[in-house]
Amino acid sequence: MSKISAILKARKGQLKGKKDGKIKKTPSKPANSTGTHKNSDPKNGLQNEVKELLDKSQNETPGSEDENATMDDFLNGDFEESDLDKSATPEKNTEPLEERQENEKKPSQLKKNRKAKAVQKEEESSSSDEEEVDAEQYREQLDSLKEKDPDFYNYLQKNDSDLLDFNADEVTQDDEPEGGKRNNEGKTEITMDMLSKWRDNLSNQKSLTTLQKVVQAFKAAAYLNEEEGMNLKYSITDSRVFNDLMLLAIQSVPRVLNHHIPLQTEKNGRKVVNTDNRVLSRLSPILKSYGFSILRLLEGMTDAKNISLLLRETQNVVPYMITYRKFLKQFVEAVVEVWSTNRDDTVRVSCVFVLRSVCLTADLTLLEFAFKHMYLTMIRISSYTTVHTLAAINFMKNSSADIFLLNPESCYLVTFRYIRQLAITLRNTIHQPKPETRKLIQSWSYVHAIDFWSRLLSRATWLSREKGVAVEMQSLVYPLVQITLGAITTSPSSQLYPMRFHLSRSLIYLSRHTGVFIPMAPVLFDVLDSPELSRKPKPSTFKPLDWEVEIRAPTAYLRTRVYQDGITNQLLELLGEYYVLYATNIAFPEFVIPAIVRAKRFAKKSRNVKLNRSLLALVQKFEQQSEFVLTHRAQQKVSPANLESLDAFLANEEWEKTSLGAYVVAQREIREEQRRLLREAILEDQNHKENMRLKKKGALKNGDDELSSEGDEELE
Repeated sequence: MSKISAILKARKGQLKGKKDGKIKKTPSKPANSTGTHKNSDPKNGLQNEVKELLDKSQNETPGSEDENATMDDFLNGDFEESDLDKSATPEKNTEPLEERQENEKKPSQLKKNRKAKAVQKEEESSSSDEEEVDAEQYREQLDSLKEKDPDFYNYLQKNDSDLLDFNADEVTQDDEPEGGKRNNEGKTEITMDMLSKWRDNLSNQKSLTTLQKVVQAFKAAAYLNEEEGMNLKYSITDSRVFNDLMLLAIQSVPRVLNHHIPLQTEKNGRKVVNTDNRVLSRLSPILKSYGFSILRLLEGMTDAKNISLLLRETQNVVPYMITYRKFLKQFVEAVVEVWSTNRDDTVRVSCVFVLRSVCLTADLTLLEFAFKHMYLTMIRISSYTTVHTLAAINFMKNSSADIFLLNPESCYLVTFRYIRQLAITLRNTIHQPKPETRKLIQSWSYVHAIDFWSRLLSRATWLSREKGVAVEMQSLVYPLVQITLGAITTSPSSQLYPMRFHLSRSLIYLSRHTGVFIPMAPVLFDVLDSPELSRKPKPSTFKPLDWEVEIRAPTAYLRTRVYQDGITNQLLELLGEYYVLYATNIAFPEFVIPAIVRAKRFAKKSRNVKLNRSLLALVQKFEQQSEFVLTHRAQQKVSPANLESLDAFLANEEWEKTSLGAYVVAQREIREEQRRLLREAILEDQNHKENMRLKKKGALKNGDDELSSEGDEELE
């Protein structure tokens, strides 16, 4: 039975090989051949061969058949010859036994020799008049077999149903002319008529054959004018054809795939496919080619609109490629690179959606790879923080936190690892206080890393409180707080006050969203003892510092009025933001007493009139808020033994409407307006310098020395 199935497979393979031009004519058999000759009537040829094999199979032992023979082995003749093989061989093997044994020890060499002989026989018999059986005749033979030998037909249905699932249209479809022209290199040149035909087939018939052609053409477009595209089937010479082909491949391929292999959406938004689908296994080469073509386009595209469209449509193809780990890793790296470097907001948002889709369908190993690559890329980009890059860095931190929390288990492992790395870096700095180790702490990368983990843990705490997930993430709050406080204490220099204030904001943000008490008062009031505030400042004409994009104050700013005023504003802002967290707490009057005493004591000794006035105004708000809390506390019966009553104290009171809350909100609005005006001034100054640089460059080309000297003065 296996031999009969092999004949049918060979016949089907010949018909499918016709479309590739691999089988032109069947070799004619010599007159002195001892094998079985085919019937001249093609309709009865298959029946006669089957009958002869059935007669021979009855006289053979079961062990004479090679049950493990594959289709490729049958076509290449790389297995022990049977009677059918001998009949098809015009010459007998007259090699001595020793040589045959030696050849059996070298199967790869023997296989190459047999392939060469098969090619030679095919060339010698190219003038033969016997043509291969076409697809329709093969279909008729299968139908006649069903009528004349139903038992054997049922056997094929149970053991080799692929032989019966034969469609003549699949074989003859590719033989139809595509309508393209052949260029000098033998490639098919894609035309608008071809694209129109492909578009109709994909939209109406959802043809997989047309899908394969479109993917091949898409690959030719992706590797246009490159070495990888020299050996491809199609070529593109018209820009309109290129653009239409891009749209066709990007938009139609996901629709056709969803038609044949529908996506299933789970409750958490995860899209999955049935991996047991036979169509998916058949489309494996097409999907790989399509995926790597997308990677090539992502590397070369510069237009934001096209990149956004490509990423948006690729999001629907990702579930089909979840088993291709090599591609997915390269795809994640490419998308993360675009997410971190592109300045267009639409492109960055599209990258976030694609990464979210990948993380929803990926396993734990791929998730960890994606999280790690996103974090390291974000830290690398954030090492250079300016007015122009700050918004992009904040977007990366927020979007990364959302993506990480899609899988709390993997998120916990990655968070624990990198928080531990921050602790190790801090420990090395404390034990070996050298300039090399201090630079690792006193850097934008370290500050942004702490701020990112603060945001992540804050959102994880909200999820655990509202939805009951990511509960284990709360255990990482304490080590992060200790690391941040350690980084502040290891950098006491007044020149590093910008860094201190950045880390203080991260701790305040963490305390606000997690409800964890963090003792920030010593860190903030320690600034009052700085020489920058106690000594008389030097007059200067420097512009105010933009504290959001500074981590270390320039040396020229030290002991100046500009720097002193900046420290004063930052300190008052952080004091207000910290104490307003507990404005409605029942223990606020006792909690704020040390701050009031410390501030009044400093105001008595300090000669800084501006700082004293602002500090005493804040103290006044503290006292008013204390009276407010004491009044409500006297009206209610609360006891330390009743924790529920303590938690419910002023729970319905909005902190923004209290005296301290209203003061903090007003200060926020004032500072936001000041930051806006400051950034506009900085951007205008930078644009002016850039214009003068371009003018100088043009003057040097034209030889205008006078204009060049004026440009140098402006830049100075």
